[in-house]
Amino acid sequence: MVVRTTFPEEQSQLMDIAQSTTGMLAHIFSVTSGGRIKMNGNHVRYLHAIEKDGIELKDRAIYLVENAAMAAKLASYMTRFPGESNLHREDLKLAIGDVMVQAAMMCLDLGLSPQEVYDLGRQHVLERFRDFDERGWG
Repeated sequence: MVVRTTFPEEQSQLMDIAQSTTGMLAHIFSVTSGGRIKMNGNHVRYLHAIEKDGIELKDRAIYLVENAAMAAKLASYMTRFPGESNLHREDLKLAIGDVMVQAAMMCLDLGLSPQEVYDLGRQHVLERFRDFDERGWG
């Protein structure tokens, strides 16, 4: 993904950062031969790095729940308004993406690896499915 901005001062600042970074930021973005900024690797870490300071954990949780509620609303609209299903599906895709990003950013807020948390959640769901099967639900 290439970052494009219409504000020259932002472009200049990002290029300075990209050219002078080492460690964590160096794998997030770099400058292409054409002078454009290219995001590499873990984009959520990049978003988290450039996010405005002061987001409290409770606020992050509220954003996550608001986006999840929007996803639920849009999923219900797909059934309720079948003629508009494709439009609501596209909006739903965005809402789900927002949930995923906010969840990953919450992990980063807590100093946790989003991948590790995802793997833990995936394992937990698999264990629940096995438990449901053993109990005869399915």
